[in-house]
Amino acid sequence: MKLGLLQVAAKVQELLIVASVGSVIFHIIRSELVFGEGIPLGLLTSGWNFSQIQYFWSAEFLGCLTRDRAMSPKQQCKRYGTLVFIAISGLLALVAGPAAAVLMIPRRKDWPVGGGIYWLNGSSEQLWPTNLTADYYSEANCTHQDVQFVDNRCPSAGFLPLYQYYEHWWNHLNAGFSFELRDFNMRKIIYSQPALRHTSNTWSYTAHSATATLQDAVRGLHRSALQYLLNHDPHRMPYPSHLEWADPIIFKVDTKIPLVRVKCRPQGMVWLWGTNLTVQTPSIRDSDPLWEAQMKNPGKDMPEPIPIEIDVLRYIQEDLAARGILDNSSSLLKGEMFQEGRRTLIFPVETWQVTGNSLDLVILLGQNWERTNDEERPRSNVLTCSIDARHEFHLGRVRNLVETEAKHLERIGYLHRTPPSDGSWPEIRLSADWYNILSPVLPNEPSHGLPWIPPIGSKQTTLEVLFNKIFDTQNDAPSAFENVIATAMADGLSRCGLIPNYNGSRFLEAWPYTKWGIKDEDQARSLVHKGEPRESFQPTILQPENRTRMVMKATYGGYVMEASSWFDYLSMAALLTHALIAMVHTVLLICYQTTSGAWDTILELVALTQQSEPPPKTLLANTSAGVRSFKTVKLLATVETSDGRTTGVAEDDLHPMGDLQMRVREPGTKRNPRLRPQKSGQLYGQPGLVGA
Repeated sequence: MKLGLLQVAAKVQELLIVASVGSVIFHIIRSELVFGEGIPLGLLTSGWNFSQIQYFWSAEFLGCLTRDRAMSPKQQCKRYGTLVFIAISGLLALVAGPAAAVLMIPRRKDWPVGGGIYWLNGSSEQLWPTNLTADYYSEANCTHQDVQFVDNRCPSAGFLPLYQYYEHWWNHLNAGFSFELRDFNMRKIIYSQPALRHTSNTWSYTAHSATATLQDAVRGLHRSALQYLLNHDPHRMPYPSHLEWADPIIFKVDTKIPLVRVKCRPQGMVWLWGTNLTVQTPSIRDSDPLWEAQMKNPGKDMPEPIPIEIDVLRYIQEDLAARGILDNSSSLLKGEMFQEGRRTLIFPVETWQVTGNSLDLVILLGQNWERTNDEERPRSNVLTCSIDARHEFHLGRVRNLVETEAKHLERIGYLHRTPPSDGSWPEIRLSADWYNILSPVLPNEPSHGLPWIPPIGSKQTTLEVLFNKIFDTQNDAPSAFENVIATAMADGLSRCGLIPNYNGSRFLEAWPYTKWGIKDEDQARSLVHKGEPRESFQPTILQPENRTRMVMKATYGGYVMEASSWFDYLSMAALLTHALIAMVHTVLLICYQTTSGAWDTILELVALTQQSEPPPKTLLANTSAGVRSFKTVKLLATVETSDGRTTGVAEDDLHPMGDLQMRVREPGTKRNPRLRPQKSGQLYGQPGLVGA
């Protein structure tokens, strides 16, 4: 509604500008008709035609550009000055509408309003480890069932929010999606891009929790600083009284995020009850060159990478024996392992040395997966899923809800995204004992501090429970399985770095613990100011070699009227030119106190010509059906007086104070000075008619 009203206002301003410039043109024409040496016939209608672009290549205008030798230098200056002014007026009429609309309608803009610089405890390897084992979590005791689901430092702490999502909100999405995950003291977004083609991979990523936690704390301080300035000095740069209306307000920081891609491979119908269980595990990285070759040679069959065959029975026996499902690690598998609600069983297998995968998962299905019967997706009771985990530089954004922007992952569901080989996406090697912390076996009884946990006593792991929520023997595509694995892995990896940054608010040394207010104006302006962030304090309690500097940029968005392109400056120049013309015209009117409204309509001009004596036929011969001759449009028109007794008289009948008439003459001939109206305000013709 508001933008619509602004559009109407811009159109009204355009009409007013055209009318204003037109009134100046009419004033010039009247002055030349009455007091000057006359105006060419071609310019007589320019007050109406200047806003029509075709007028400037018509015979009426072009004929006036030719030079007459009989014209004096003064007349030439007047003539070409009038032509230039009419041309400028035409340009103003052309750009007045767009110029008014462009400058009147505000556009969105983001302003840098400082931010904050903070430090994370730990080196790059501690914050973003590339070789994860269970030892990394030794300080957090993440193997204890009373801790692993409630301490956000543990990779399994996201299980309950993920369970709620896949229990209540999962809708078998086959396109890119994101969902909110409540993670104790913050809210974050997990992003997933399912594979839309069998040659693509499923990707998932989310915010780095250690970065985002302190980022959200500094965001709160920045908002407090803005409120402090609003209360104490609202009208001083950076004008907090204006910034409080900004929307959106975004706080950004460049950091690394956990990035996980997963590719699952159906194994067909595998005999589970023998003395070996061999599966094929492909290298997820070996498929990258194949995709690139197919893109360069479309339609050409490329040999697929040969998968690695691995006997995984030993890993499965050891895992099931540890859960108490098998008697010991030497027992053969039996059908009872799929009882007590266990529809699927998932086991980690380390193949880094052979395949280069971060980790591989072997999934045994209690019910056969019968999605299709083609070669790519045969009827299967076993799946293998290859995992490639990495850290990638990204832009994290905080608006209370922590969002993540990964610029290099556009269309990754449809296209096969190949990670760069320059080391900017470092690979993460995951061990089986790390996976057991990410996906622990659910306890046999409720854990201390948890109101509920599903399903107790089933001897299932958390990832198996999530997998069961989406597993459909008939309808699910592999991307559905890959989604669950990728999102759980990404959430677990996002918690790296939280252990050394536990209770990280103590590293914000400018604000003593529990005193999160702004103490003075200097502290407030160190956070809220125009431009890039600057340091508010030095981290004295952190060792220089064991800290990581993070820069959070505050960006306030809103509407602004600002020149930012060449057309904006052209529009400003056009409107200023009109303002200058209007101002000069107004000053001249005030100084000379002479103006008129005569002959500024076609009706009045027709009436004047009808009251005038026709010129000799030779001047306007053959013009009844149009004027195309430059000679005709160059004829000079003037307004003069008659003798007052007849409507039309000869030029030698010298009796002024009669009716006003329009006369036409050849260029170069002089007008009779005695027939020229002598002063404004004088009555001519019948009483009540005021001459120019």
